[in-house]
Amino acid sequence: MKTSHKRWLLALLLVALAVLLVVYWQPLMTLLRDRGQLQAWLRGLGPWGPLALIALNAAQIVLAPVPGQLVQAVAGYLFGLWPGAIYGTLGMALGGTLSMSLGRFYGRPLVARLVGAERLARWERLVHADSPLVWCVLMLPPFGDIPFLVAGLSKMPIWKVLSITLVVRGPSVVLYAAVGAGAISGPSYLLGTIVMALALIAVLGLLYGARVQAWIEEHVLRRLTAGGDPSEEAAQEGE
Repeated sequence: MKTSHKRWLLALLLVALAVLLVVYWQPLMTLLRDRGQLQAWLRGLGPWGPLALIALNAAQIVLAPVPGQLVQAVAGYLFGLWPGAIYGTLGMALGGTLSMSLGRFYGRPLVARLVGAERLARWERLVHADSPLVWCVLMLPPFGDIPFLVAGLSKMPIWKVLSITLVVRGPSVVLYAAVGAGAISGPSYLLGTIVMALALIAVLGLLYGARVQAWIEEHVLRRLTAGGDPSEEAAQEGE
């Protein structure tokens, strides 16, 4: 699809969304203000409500249309702390597995198309990294979701990368679900500070996220690959 066609399609989608918001703004706001009514409506959907949220969380990893933290906080708000955390974790696992599978089955051309050839070049050497320690670092939040696609190009088993992801990113899913559910107790100013800090991080991520991520990738990835595989170095020192 040509760039001009993509812009027209995006414009039409935005106009359609704006029309829907105008038409349904009042009932939508009424529903959102009444948490009990909203949760009752979700219960009426049966399994489709949780499945839709799991699918949305998975889609944001593969396509990144919305911040994952927002989806996880919404999960906590709609379903409560632990159900929301479980649904958020399942969505993260599903999206990560799908992203890795796409990278593995379709290879470098697809990954380069999704993330850009220049950006993929910064990750190229890490395709050969098989150290769990390296992948623990790569799965930290500042690196976003690109490690899943890169892992698909590597020889690391998908189940191993997924296990590392659950250990490294699982606590943050619970944290955002707790914030959404209002489960973090304490003085009101403390909760307000946490919410404001998360909102500020989200705004700064939208404004400067690409630059920060490029800087992190340029410097941290270079350090991770400069000395080779840390596990191999440790083995050599042991000898």
